[in-house]
Amino acid sequence: MAAASFRWILQLHKDVPKAAKFYSQGLDFSVNICTPRWAELQSGPLKLALMQSPSDNVKQNGYSSLLSFTVNDINSTVAKLMGLGAELDGSIKYEIHGKVAAMRCIDGHMIGLYGISTINEVVSLMPEVAWLMRFGCGFDGIISFCNLISISTCKTIDVEGGIKGEKRLLFQTSRCCWVLFGRGPEESPNQCYSFFLYSPFTDEIIELPKLDLDCAIFPSSLVATFSLSLYNPDCLVFCLHIGDRIIGISTCRSGDETWKTLKFQRFPSSNRPRSATYLDGSFYCVFSDGAFNVALQEWTLIGESSWPGSAYPTSNSPVALRRWTTLLKRIIMARIWSSICSPELDLT
Repeated sequence: MAAASFRWILQLHKDVPKAAKFYSQGLDFSVNICTPRWAELQSGPLKLALMQSPSDNVKQNGYSSLLSFTVNDINSTVAKLMGLGAELDGSIKYEIHGKVAAMRCIDGHMIGLYGISTINEVVSLMPEVAWLMRFGCGFDGIISFCNLISISTCKTIDVEGGIKGEKRLLFQTSRCCWVLFGRGPEESPNQCYSFFLYSPFTDEIIELPKLDLDCAIFPSSLVATFSLSLYNPDCLVFCLHIGDRIIGISTCRSGDETWKTLKFQRFPSSNRPRSATYLDGSFYCVFSDGAFNVALQEWTLIGESSWPGSAYPTSNSPVALRRWTTLLKRIIMARIWSSICSPELDLT
């Protein structure tokens, strides 16, 4: 048995029944006992005891102790507590990680309120700041930390929960406040891969259906990205995978139970894909010379007229092809750098 266990938090009040009403009606505490001199309230595992002060001079002027609460709607909670006699200490602050407020309540006791920001509230703050997401793991491959770093102020915010504890994560891309991850399989090569979308701002995870392939492939033979904000009904998740003599392109939307897969004959220059992104209605795969058009549902080789410069390379030598392929990659990368760089959130 433990030597000590937590019993309750005690507050002194001039009017115990009035204080009990404040916590029960304003913050949904259940009242176990309430007398003119003593009350016991409970919220989950937390027990709060209220005792009548032995003197009239009970007013608290400092900020200790402070009880902190997570609420669904911070604005309505503030309004309700003010109606019960509380005063807002400062203003409600709208931060990337959530909304916070401090209130001085009956007899000067302080409470803190925290509310999770909606995605619209988070996006409304995005034009003012750009964020870099950083995460890492130990030798066991389990994600041990995740944080957001403000590019302009270098301020760091630790992200609790979310991807912490995940294992063998494969970063794919980021767009519109969401990050697309793949999960590395236990055994490689493998025929089954899974993906999920994660928002570090709201700590929300959207699981996508498992992708079952016809043949086993290595994780390095697979890239994935998505087109628009996850809350846009036209958002499409795109995955390109290369097997034996086949290029597979799988697509799905949030809420789908399966992926739709199209297969194309593998052309000679299709080595392993490096990355993928979405631009103006097409998914581009940076690995050789091809693009997948969503509207036409077809794989298109970049033809002679699309190559930079005045002429397509006529030589089939490895040096000539490598030079043109490198140039093409640089042009594409310059246009879509914010979407495919290592994991920096594209907040546009």
